[in-house]
Amino acid sequence: MLSRLCQAIGSVLKLLDEEEVFLSLLPQDILCHGSSFLFSNMKRLQTLRINKIATSKLARLVKSPRSGINSTTVEKLSVVLSSSDLPERSICQLLSSLTCLLRVWTVHNLDLSEFKIKAHLFICLLSHQGPLSITFHKDSLQQLAEFVYDAHDEDLTQLFLEKTDGDLSPCSLSWDVLYYLIRGAKKHVTLDLAEGRFNLTNIPSLLTVLDTVRFKRISARFVRAALKEIYRKRAGHLIAKLLRASADLINLSMRELDSTDCNSLCFALHYSDGVKLNLLNSIIPNNETENIVRLLQRVSDLRIDRKLLLNFLRVSKGMEKQGYSMSALLTALNYKLDFSGHSSISSGRFGQENADPLSLSVMDCTAISSVIETSVCHTELVLYDCQADDSALECLFPILHKVHLRLSNGLLCQFLTLILNSPMAMSLKWASSLSKALGKQLDLSDTPLNYRTCESLQLVLDYTEELTDLNLSHCQITDACLDLLAPHLNKIMNLDLTGNDITDKGVQRLCSALEGNSFTKTICLCDNQITETGLLMEEARFVTLHAGTMRHAKQPNNSVTKYVGSQSRMEETRMTSKRQDQMEQFDPELEVNNGKIIYRFRCSTGGLFMCRATGLVFLIKGAGCVEYNVVHWDMRLLCETHYEPAGPLYDIKMPTGEMYELHLPHCETQVDAIGNLSVVHTHENILEFMAPVKMTKTHIAVNVCRLSLYGIVDKNNQDCKKIRGQVLLFLEPDISDEQQRIWVFLLPSSVPLLEIKEQQQEYQFIQTSSNCKLLLNSKYTLIAKKAKRIQPKESLFESLHAGNYHPTYEVFLDKSVNQLRIKIQRKITGKGKITFRTAWNRLIILKAKQVCPQGNMHHNKTKWKSDLCEIIEDLTSDHLKKLKHLMRNCANHIPASKLEETNEDRYELVNLIVESWGFKESVKAIKEFMNKLPRKDDFVKKRLEPYLTV
Repeated sequence: MLSRLCQAIGSVLKLLDEEEVFLSLLPQDILCHGSSFLFSNMKRLQTLRINKIATSKLARLVKSPRSGINSTTVEKLSVVLSSSDLPERSICQLLSSLTCLLRVWTVHNLDLSEFKIKAHLFICLLSHQGPLSITFHKDSLQQLAEFVYDAHDEDLTQLFLEKTDGDLSPCSLSWDVLYYLIRGAKKHVTLDLAEGRFNLTNIPSLLTVLDTVRFKRISARFVRAALKEIYRKRAGHLIAKLLRASADLINLSMRELDSTDCNSLCFALHYSDGVKLNLLNSIIPNNETENIVRLLQRVSDLRIDRKLLLNFLRVSKGMEKQGYSMSALLTALNYKLDFSGHSSISSGRFGQENADPLSLSVMDCTAISSVIETSVCHTELVLYDCQADDSALECLFPILHKVHLRLSNGLLCQFLTLILNSPMAMSLKWASSLSKALGKQLDLSDTPLNYRTCESLQLVLDYTEELTDLNLSHCQITDACLDLLAPHLNKIMNLDLTGNDITDKGVQRLCSALEGNSFTKTICLCDNQITETGLLMEEARFVTLHAGTMRHAKQPNNSVTKYVGSQSRMEETRMTSKRQDQMEQFDPELEVNNGKIIYRFRCSTGGLFMCRATGLVFLIKGAGCVEYNVVHWDMRLLCETHYEPAGPLYDIKMPTGEMYELHLPHCETQVDAIGNLSVVHTHENILEFMAPVKMTKTHIAVNVCRLSLYGIVDKNNQDCKKIRGQVLLFLEPDISDEQQRIWVFLLPSSVPLLEIKEQQQEYQFIQTSSNCKLLLNSKYTLIAKKAKRIQPKESLFESLHAGNYHPTYEVFLDKSVNQLRIKIQRKITGKGKITFRTAWNRLIILKAKQVCPQGNMHHNKTKWKSDLCEIIEDLTSDHLKKLKHLMRNCANHIPASKLEETNEDRYELVNLIVESWGFKESVKAIKEFMNKLPRKDDFVKKRLEPYLTV
């Protein structure tokens, strides 16, 4: 780095907020003078990453009292090695320079997680005087702990524990080493007792030192054995210590408990208060349930599956006569009764049971009603994946006004039928209760509703006060049914009537009902029996598209849909356009900004130019510069048309020069299918369907007068159509010590390879011939004989262009596999038999991963998931709800439906965050969300900061 560049950067750093400065200094060469320019104005840095060269120069500078950089404070100092095979002499020189730097600078945390070197070389750092914590590579930490144990020196032991903050969780140490370090600790020692990491025979010894132990993770197997040992000794004082070490969590999930286990648990609860109890998918003997239920007032957070929940409710109901208050159970469940299949872990021996509908009897519903009756606040009642007869559901009506009800459409229709068949006074009372329980949204989509059911729904709508969104799509609604509902539309903001049997007469009466109604904003009438499109033009709130007709109507965002040209004009243009242009291919300049690739092409003369990266072709008049990038389709603009995306959407700009023809690549293999394609131009939320001037086997050309968003669209319902596709492979070589993984993408050929490479940059792209032909909406399977596991077993191929591209298959392999054959086969079902046809077949060679600057990306991403799990697990219920709200309402939001699927499974939420936003963007998003919650404490900072400079 040149000194003048360092001086310029130093001037910029001076202007920044010192609390937010994250500096990465990894030069190939830098002068001491230049280093002085960089740090002379910096008194405080949040994070500093340096390599061996920078460390050496800074160490020389701090020795000089006139350098001006002797009073610098660094919150976190990370040292990066250029190679993992440095000779011991070079490492000693580096550590010597680092020690010199630490004597002068104030460094709070030293990150040496990239150092995998011999333990004795770190002794000089352990001797550093001052409040310094050091993060070691897990292998180095393991060796260092064993080195300290072998030395048996009290001072060295204390220095080791102080510098590591007592965190031994990355290590897998023998019990002798662990016990020695725990006994010698003056502060807490953190251990990881996940499944299989601790010998249960050492529990008695561990219990004697619980005062100085904190658990990062703790397995149900360990907890079960520890509680048994404590109960055997009747050592109640150890319960408080065990809970303090495990963050007040008793985890007994996925265990089959016997009488001794239950007695041990009751003993623990007796000596506890505000404990978190996890009994998810556990099996408890019937004769022991009552004893556990009696002690639930000691539990602040109870996690149980739906079958155990029913068992607890039945027992609680039976104990009412003995003076037991059922409110303790409801309080422990945080006022949520979840009987859905998602309330349990759908795996192992419980998987099939959780997939089956849960039958609720009269006794069950009576118990549910009784416990909710004791509630002092609203209770969330989830009845998805449940079934019950009418007599059982009737037991729930008295408490519906006190619940927020979430249930399947089938059960909702059952409730509506019960309302209609009851006496008038009872009907009105039950309708009022149900309307309060349903909240703001009511979804009956894909549920046939007859006239009688609509009469019952009318009663519910009559009493509703909060309902704003009503979905009645594909419900076989007729004009007569609509007449019943129309008087209540003044309470509904958004009504979906898609796919019903509404005619022109129904629309006329609907228009009359809307007069004077300003509350209703949108009524969707797509795919009904409407012939008079003029009726739809009279009401701007109607969203509709009659089959075969493109109508000109205002969108909710006041955009306008226009159609330019006709099929005959397109055919004429295609037949008359005969000229052959001399085409020049080019490789574009690339600029990556926040994961988005911007392509750039400059030409000194006019002509026809084709981009090798995207397949786009530009006809340019004279010299000029074209900039373009892929953007997401706004599906709202296409919802009123009978078209869907058939290729990427490009944002094209031309800062200089003039373009008058644009060729977009398509994937079609048949001439007839090409005729169904159109080019769409979007400008200021206005869609313009453009007539092609030329169609070829690979491209569609249009004349352009102004540049913005251009893309190819296809008519809806183009099933069983064969298109050109591509199979892309990315290798993840280090998912574990024994396994590697290949991510397999099945994509249309028009998707640029560079876009996928950018999304998957942490993985190694496997170069092979990728071309193939794929049938839309057909199921494909992947076959690889050397694979340990392939998931999913089959996948539906869809031509998706609206968002990010996700892998189709995961192929797990042993590390020893260096070549394999992969086949992609289409599943063909017909005439009572299933056959397969090969669409793609290649021999794949797996090369050793090359060293590159992104070499630690996979490790970072994997560790990021682990640390993000800890952050999410540490959030309270209120913080978790607020986090999901922020995720739904941010710029690159995650759909509410996907967030809903994660339910209370925080690990699934972590997977959804990383898969939706990627590694880098998810780190940025979580940092922003933690600031807003707010969660700026050391627990979050410690786990978040390592990734903010990756």
